[in-house]
Amino acid sequence: MKRSHPVWALALVAALTVLGIAAAAAPDSHDERAGEKRVAPVSAPTDDRDFTLEDTYGDDGVNYQGALGFMVLEGSPSAQPIATYGVGVDDMVVEWKEVRLDEDTTTNCASTGSCATLDTSTDQVYTGLTAIAVTVTDASPGKGGNDDCDHNGVYTDAGVDKPDCDNDGRRDVYVKAWSDAEPAGEWVILNETTAIPGTSGVFEGSVPVSSSYDSPGTVFVQRSGSAQPDVTLRYADPDDGTGSPCRSNSDPAKWGILERSVQINVTVGSVVVRGSRITNDLGKGDGDGFADTNETVNLYVTVVNKTGKDLTRVVARLASNSPYVDCIFQDTVSMASLPKGATLELPNPFKWKVSGAAVRLAGHEYDDFHATFNLTISADQFDASLAPQQVIQDLDLDAAGGGTPSNFSEGFENPTGFGLFTSMTLDTGVSTNGFSDGKRCQYNDPDFPNTGSYGQTYCYLGFANEANNTYDWHLHTTAMPDGGRAYAGGRSLHWGYHLNPGDPKFDDYKFSQMDAIVTAAPVNLGMTPVTPGDPELSFKHQINLMDYRAVGALFMQAPDRAVVELQLADLSGNQVGVWQKIAPYSNVYDIQPSNNYINCSFDPDDDGNNEDSYFDPTDPYRSYGPSSTCWPEFVFGSQGSTDYRYGFVPGNVNRASDDKVGLAGSAGPGDWVETKFDLSRYRGRRVKVRFLATTIKVYDYTDPIALGFPADRFFDDGWYIDDVRISNTLTSPATFSADTKDNSSLPACPLNCTSVTASLAAEPATTVAPGQPVSLDASASVANTCVGGVLQFRFYVNGVLARDWTDNAFFSDAPLTDASYDVSVRCSTRTDCVGTTIGSTGRIVTVGCPSTGSLTWPGPLRVDKTGGLGGDEPDQGLTVSWGPQARWTDLIRGDLVALRTGATYTGTVLGCDLADTNASSAADGAVLAPGSGFYFLARGAACNVTPFSYSAGAPKERGSSLAPRTRDAEIGADPRDCP
Repeated sequence: MKRSHPVWALALVAALTVLGIAAAAAPDSHDERAGEKRVAPVSAPTDDRDFTLEDTYGDDGVNYQGALGFMVLEGSPSAQPIATYGVGVDDMVVEWKEVRLDEDTTTNCASTGSCATLDTSTDQVYTGLTAIAVTVTDASPGKGGNDDCDHNGVYTDAGVDKPDCDNDGRRDVYVKAWSDAEPAGEWVILNETTAIPGTSGVFEGSVPVSSSYDSPGTVFVQRSGSAQPDVTLRYADPDDGTGSPCRSNSDPAKWGILERSVQINVTVGSVVVRGSRITNDLGKGDGDGFADTNETVNLYVTVVNKTGKDLTRVVARLASNSPYVDCIFQDTVSMASLPKGATLELPNPFKWKVSGAAVRLAGHEYDDFHATFNLTISADQFDASLAPQQVIQDLDLDAAGGGTPSNFSEGFENPTGFGLFTSMTLDTGVSTNGFSDGKRCQYNDPDFPNTGSYGQTYCYLGFANEANNTYDWHLHTTAMPDGGRAYAGGRSLHWGYHLNPGDPKFDDYKFSQMDAIVTAAPVNLGMTPVTPGDPELSFKHQINLMDYRAVGALFMQAPDRAVVELQLADLSGNQVGVWQKIAPYSNVYDIQPSNNYINCSFDPDDDGNNEDSYFDPTDPYRSYGPSSTCWPEFVFGSQGSTDYRYGFVPGNVNRASDDKVGLAGSAGPGDWVETKFDLSRYRGRRVKVRFLATTIKVYDYTDPIALGFPADRFFDDGWYIDDVRISNTLTSPATFSADTKDNSSLPACPLNCTSVTASLAAEPATTVAPGQPVSLDASASVANTCVGGVLQFRFYVNGVLARDWTDNAFFSDAPLTDASYDVSVRCSTRTDCVGTTIGSTGRIVTVGCPSTGSLTWPGPLRVDKTGGLGGDEPDQGLTVSWGPQARWTDLIRGDLVALRTGATYTGTVLGCDLADTNASSAADGAVLAPGSGFYFLARGAACNVTPFSYSAGAPKERGSSLAPRTRDAEIGADPRDCP
């Protein structure tokens, strides 16, 4: 991650304390080792911290209590705790001072400047489909009176930059919003709240957010494992009124830059992609099973439900930023239900068109030339999949021939070697920072200041003493300390090493490693109709690598990682292209790497990227780059059981996603599980497969036991593999060539959205009482096409906007009185293509009132001074409020002096602050002249009372029998009353 984060230094101390640096019973037990490098133990320099509690907006109280918390990360009920010092606190001081708030009477801020503010409606959202309300307060927006309409950092572009970029008659400003899933982000325009420029200095708008689809105009977010996504907003304030940016930061580069983050709490479920297939409609392709230039493709996707529960209303959405995808014009497929554990093909295909630029050159038939699609899956039970799902389609190919069907199988029973596999070391001869350059995770690059490992001298693979850097893949036989273990036969493959040949509790693996084992020769994958089905890789394994259970990592994160990768080969067996990480569909990758250490972790650089692939000067907000094993990728960490003390124990499978019972081996301890990979994408190809493990570096300590871990723990036993199979292979490879057919006459992409039909249903249509939930459903709305986008929805209640544009077709309300609901629907890639129910097909929900009693509108009204609404002080901004819960309300402001003089409301109404708006307060910034006064009246509907009445029922307000009067009649006669 390329940004400074001081907490990493603290995280290192905590993590290394757990690892044993300061955790052993004798604190100095390692000190006498010659040349040993250590971090400071718990007695490191003090971390003095100051916290302030302010009661700026009213008295918070007069009594305070403080507390200190200590979160214990090491140990668990099932693992031996580690003895540690704990925490010590001394010299705690609480100080306070009493202050009084007085009106700011400054009459001119032009000479000193005024900093802008950036606010959001919330800092936590609990749905993956939402809109974030954003407010910027800026008395001097833009620079020189202009907004930067083209976002190039210049405010003087002739004919482009101006005060009103969207030409709606109001000044505006732009805010940039982005997430880790969409680092390029979106520009959001905020309009001034008044039509008269400069009268408020307050700019409002909203940011649509979606965890379901990455569409233009919407910030796409993805939850990655246990980490919830954030949307970050940035506003640039280049002029604080003095011609210079506000100097609100010690770093001049950050002057005038305001940022806020909102956490999007996305609920997740485990539905994974198993495989895909394609067809072509008549006249739109050759139907050979490959997506060729200009073809229109039907893409069928098979998914597996691993959530452990039946799912309803499952929605899958397809998106791609590949340059070889001309358009996606059927991007959403739904199914009514998906039973738990079921493997089903989605009932309908996605439809997309291959670009005319997707031309594979002759002689490049073995290049990795493909289009990548992101598939997001939601259901009634969750917002998105636990891990991002992809579908990859190879492009512009023809295939023919191939030998007879066969199968690949290796059980590692050959006593003298690895059988069909061979060794592949990736960490030899690179034991300096310079030699290991390119082989690290991006957030551990010691050469760049904004990473967690900047300046680290121990940031290399292997060890300074190269003799410690052994290759630790080996055959695990009966000669091993545990007597041998295998799923079948008497041997298995093991990554790890054995410190004591006579005692299995000393079995361990090494830090600072990156080792693989690879098929010695390419495997010829089958394809229909030669083989009866698509090829599939499977193997049995037990794995236990260190993770959050043993070290100071966040929940479901680990410093050490294991993955499976594949590489193409040509007819001669020469390897072609990069190593590609492949994803299992059964007993899937179970954990994510930890990114919160200053210790370095490593990633292969033969997979098409390295630690520097992150950097892109045109995209400065990216947090992570491509990798095979680094955060936020998923990897193997703990599946099956490696504990030497126990034989097969049904259910002892740790984090295996599918096999909840486990498999008994033919020899030795532990439980085995079977992981499977669908290889249909590579059908007919020649491939090599490798198993790769990589571990964190902790100075030059060789292994966890040398660092101080107890020897009898099983978190560091390594990776055992047996019974590796690849089904549906061929005795000789198929022949591939570039597709040379002329497809220039094939149909083009359809026109993007010419009509939208909005639909809205309400359930129930009649409630039994006020405040009961009502669900509004607009999912039946349709567009004739929405190329490369999705439908977005805007909901109205009683004609007033209730939720701005989002991808969420559902809206919930709890009306207190009869309510009317409407929706507008648009295509996200053509926002002028809109359909609406307003005035035609909206929904009326009738609220049943109790036969007796009443549900009154809240009150009384409260008027508070707020300030900060713009303009020179003294500022006369007010906030009128009427209760903690929002109600549908009319609010008027009137002339108090005129009311007292004329004894009638007619002619005294100055304006309608709110008209039938669901709110609990309203801002009023009208200027009050000396000697004058305002009154405020509000009304709302409630059960068994006169709907929308300004009357409180007091005798005085009704007048007398000689001069009867009603507030409603008098105010209704005023032309400035709320409509």
